[in-house]
Amino acid sequence: MKRLSLALEQTPRLVTVKQRLALILLCVVGGALLLASAAFFIVEYVSFHRALVETTFPLAETIGINSRPALGLRNNHQANQILATLKGNSTIRGAYLFDANDQPFASFQPFRSFSESQEDLLPETLLTEQEIRSILIDSGRQYQFKGRYLALFTPVFDDGNKLGTVYLVATLDNLYQRLRWWGGIALIILLMAMTFGFILAQRLQQSISHPVAQLVETMRQVSLSNDFSLRTEKLAHDELGLLADGFNTMLEQVQLRDRYLEEANRFLEQRVKQRTQELEQSNHELIASRERFLQMVDLLPQPVFETDHNEKMIFTNRAGRQTFACDADDLREGIPLAPLFDGPLPSTETPNERLLRTHNGQQFPALIYTAPLIRNGRTEGQRGLIIDITDRKRIEEQVRASLREKEVLLREIHHRVKNNLQIITSLINLQLRKTPGALRGEIEILRQRIRTIGQIHEKLYRSDDLSLIDFDIYLKELAPQLLHLDPGKTDITIHHDLEPLQLDVGIATPCGMIVTELLTNTIKYAFAERTRGEVFLFAATRDGEVTLRLGDNGIGLPKDFETNRRKSLGTQLIQSFTSQIGGVIHYTQRAGGGTEVEIRFPQTLSDLRQQRQA
Repeated sequence: MKRLSLALEQTPRLVTVKQRLALILLCVVGGALLLASAAFFIVEYVSFHRALVETTFPLAETIGINSRPALGLRNNHQANQILATLKGNSTIRGAYLFDANDQPFASFQPFRSFSESQEDLLPETLLTEQEIRSILIDSGRQYQFKGRYLALFTPVFDDGNKLGTVYLVATLDNLYQRLRWWGGIALIILLMAMTFGFILAQRLQQSISHPVAQLVETMRQVSLSNDFSLRTEKLAHDELGLLADGFNTMLEQVQLRDRYLEEANRFLEQRVKQRTQELEQSNHELIASRERFLQMVDLLPQPVFETDHNEKMIFTNRAGRQTFACDADDLREGIPLAPLFDGPLPSTETPNERLLRTHNGQQFPALIYTAPLIRNGRTEGQRGLIIDITDRKRIEEQVRASLREKEVLLREIHHRVKNNLQIITSLINLQLRKTPGALRGEIEILRQRIRTIGQIHEKLYRSDDLSLIDFDIYLKELAPQLLHLDPGKTDITIHHDLEPLQLDVGIATPCGMIVTELLTNTIKYAFAERTRGEVFLFAATRDGEVTLRLGDNGIGLPKDFETNRRKSLGTQLIQSFTSQIGGVIHYTQRAGGGTEVEIRFPQTLSDLRQQRQA
């Protein structure tokens, strides 16, 4: 309402509706008359130019006809007399006659004396000599308006022969005199029309400005007194009457809303008072909750902290204040964490292990848990928890030391087992010297089986990992040793296609025994009638399953193989070890001759346990 009052106080400085209506009417009347006058002047200007050309051309042709004898006889005096007949024509300002060679021949200028020189015969400040020459060469009827003059050319012919050219210069002074006269009349009519329009506007504006003025006065009173019960009087049944009705309706609605706002204001005051009491109670509860939180945080043995966006610590509990030797004043200023945390603060919620620095410069290992502090969608800092893991590190070191001792002990056990198996192998070698030939082969196979187990233990105590065997390397070393079981088989070639393969010791031992039995049977039976042959070893792993394939180009499987395999000790051992490692074995005849044995089994003991549970 204050803004409206100021606007109403400034209203007299503005143009009123009454003045605007008068001004609009005067502008409409004046604009209409000006447009009409401009149209009249344009029509008059164009018509006069056209009439001047139409009257001057016949005059020039008459002069040309009368000048034919003078041009033919080269009589300058007669030609000048003919041109002098134009003295009574007020529109002609110059008349010139050129001969057949386009040279000045005669001239007449009412306001100049005639001169025989070529320069005097040409008109000044109208057309240049070059423009005149170009027009004369065209030998046609031409005219040009330049400034306040008309330049008109007409050739003179006699029996088709050009005798010369008539050049007339006519003035437009009559046109401008008529335009000045009409302009004065138009000005007088414009003044009379505007006077009539002003009087008419004074009469018409009363029916418009008076209701508007009354509406403005009512609005002024309402704005100054804030009395919305005032109403304006409806003086007409037109748009202004509708405006008055709308204004009165608006005042009525404002009055109702003002009454409603007063009631709402009283209700809001009571509500604010009640809400203030509730907020005070909530504030007391928040203060008590904060004190409880601070007390509980201070009871934590681990430091907790909060940082701002500059990675400065602005809060920590009692454990943190003791660890970093800080007080409330230091926290208000913010304590940089980079020197204490030996680098920037981690921004991940997963634990981050760091070496922290205490107030006296001592370092200790700790796990740091952090979470971003987000307000209004922006990260404004971090909150975190520090766990001192010095004791855990000490225990871990003790566990690692114990593990190292156990590894040494386990290596010693594998070494002693290997030595004991070596002793057994040596005893068997001594016994072989006294054994007759019938039993010698069986004892030799038994010795190789013991050596196979001994090699696995040797690999274990020499390996960095006591639980895994590089089985591909083990097979490459094992296969050549088995060729010496039969001294007569010296020309057998072993082909390897072995991928890098690591097996648990619990799988590697039975698998080594399987390969030993298969190679032994191959050397013993596949090449029984010859000394030359080829053995193929293949090993690969896919998706946790190992494929071990052994083939030869020997005589192949006998027809009663299925019956005999149940009676043979070697095949029973192979079947037993295959079941032990959860594998499947297949015997097939090779396409080019010979036998191929394929075994599939899990690569790790964990896969084997899952297979058995399933």
